[in-house]
Amino acid sequence: MVIWIWNYKSKKEYIRKYIIVYGSVIGLVFAYGVVMFHFAGNSDKSVRIAGVTVPISELLNNDKDIYSTFYTDTFTDENITSTGKKLSSVADELFLKTELEAQAGAKIVFWSELNGAVIKQDEDMLLQRASDMAKQEEIYLIVSLLVKTPYVDLKENKTVAFNPQGELISEYFKHGRSIGELCQKGDGILKSFDTEYGRPNEYKDSLAPSLYVIIKLPVVVEGPQGTDIAYAGISFAKCGREKTTS
Repeated sequence: MVIWIWNYKSKKEYIRKYIIVYGSVIGLVFAYGVVMFHFAGNSDKSVRIAGVTVPISELLNNDKDIYSTFYTDTFTDENITSTGKKLSSVADELFLKTELEAQAGAKIVFWSELNGAVIKQDEDMLLQRASDMAKQEEIYLIVSLLVKTPYVDLKENKTVAFNPQGELISEYFKHGRSIGELCQKGDGILKSFDTEYGRPNEYKDSLAPSLYVIIKLPVVVEGPQGTDIAYAGISFAKCGREKTTS
């Protein structure tokens, strides 16, 4: 629309009526959305779902220690130790955001894809924290992990789900991989589990592999009346890239 207006900017009277029509349609759409948001549906039968994210892409791509550990064979023990400490701080932020969302009323909380980046030796500790958080806040917590085992080419890009009792109830490895993505390939079988809010399915796939835009779609909750809740966790961080050596 902006380009069209620019092309006909000299014909003000000609484009004026089209701008009015276009603006009216957009205004009606927004007004309809506001009305539906405030008045439609039954709040007693709804459940609050939250997604949390941190700027992990900056660390994965630009931090010397983390980049070396995750994407090269030139890392040192010092790089690994430093990477573990830095990613622990990232996890602290994720758990803080998770706790805040739970206290705000969320009953199901998702982490965006790759946000739970972790070295294999620290994975169990991270999952224990997730279990404790789910139990503490009485929520369903679905964490998205990028697990790197030093000296192993393929990383694990997966989601792990916990119930309000802190029990691990689902683990799913990404099946659709981007071109050049150095991650283990899952079996592609959708994982699901029962909740009092419906039955979520976990699925991760790539819709734009050439751009390394990875979208987890859909995570669906099917309610008693066939209600569908879809969650898309988008990550612009690369799960894998061509390995560099020297």
